[in-house]
Amino acid sequence: MKVSKCRICGSDNLALVYSNQKYKIFKCLLCGFGVLMPYLKIKKAHLIYQENYFLDKKENYYLSDAKRKYSKAKKYFRKGGKVLDYGCGLGDFIGECKRRDKSLSLFGFDISRYASVITSKNYNVEVKTGILSKNLYRQSFFDTIVSFDVIEHVPNFEDLLVKFNFWLKEGGYLLLTTPNIENWDAKILGRWWYGYSKIPEHINYFSKKSLRMLLERNGFEVLEIKTWGFTRSLDFYLFKVFGMFSLSKIGLSNIGKINIFLPMVDVFVAAKKIGDKNE
Repeated sequence: MKVSKCRICGSDNLALVYSNQKYKIFKCLLCGFGVLMPYLKIKKAHLIYQENYFLDKKENYYLSDAKRKYSKAKKYFRKGGKVLDYGCGLGDFIGECKRRDKSLSLFGFDISRYASVITSKNYNVEVKTGILSKNLYRQSFFDTIVSFDVIEHVPNFEDLLVKFNFWLKEGGYLLLTTPNIENWDAKILGRWWYGYSKIPEHINYFSKKSLRMLLERNGFEVLEIKTWGFTRSLDFYLFKVFGMFSLSKIGLSNIGKINIFLPMVDVFVAAKKIGDKNE
C-alpha cells in the first residue's frame, strides 16, 4: 500500500510527522488522519496479538481503567440490552459490566484466541475470535457495541464500521476510544508523543475531524467526542511515558503503584446508528 491520498477525505496534502529507521507516519493536513508506512497487512496484524502481547495487561491499573470506561459508557446501555465488546482483550470491561449491571447480555470478540479463551472462561460469556466476518453476529442484534483502543490497530477499519452498523439495532450506540493525533499532548510533544510509541501495533492515527467524517459516512451520528485518556500507575507514566526512573526500583513501590487517570493521548466517541450501511 502506497500513501498518496488520505483514506478519510481523499486529500493529497500529506505531511511527514514521524519517522524512525523502519517506519514513517504521514498526516493529512486537511482532516488530520495519520497513517503508518509501511502499512501492516491483516495477516501480520494477527501475529502480533499472541500471549506475550497481553503480559502487561494483567496489571491492576487496567481494572481501574475498565471502571472509568464503564462509568462513561453506562448511559449508552439499555436495561436488559445486548452489548458487544469488540476487542475485549482479557475481559476487564466485560467483568466490570457484569458486576455493575446484571441485566446486560454481554458478548465479546477478540482477534487473539489466547485472550478470547481467558475472557470466556473468567467471565462466563460467549467470546468469538478469528477473521472479521459479517456473519459473526445477526443483523440488528446488539443495542450497544464498545470497541475501546481497537480501531487504531485495524487495517480494514472502514469495513469494521460497516459490520458494526450491520450488527447494531436502529438507534443503537457505538462507543470508541483511540489515540487522537491532534490532542493537546501530541501538539506539545511532537515526534516524542506517547501515541507514537505503539508502532507497529498502531497503524491508524485519527483526529476528531477524521473520526467524525468516517462515522458519518458509515451510517452514524456522532453524539459525543471528547478528550479521553487512560489509567496507569505512577511508575508507568514516569518510565514509559516520560522516560524517567521507576519509583519501585528505588524502594518507593507503594507510591509507584498509585493509579492515576490522565486526560491525554486518547479521544472518546459515542455515536448512534441512524441508517443501514450496506456492503
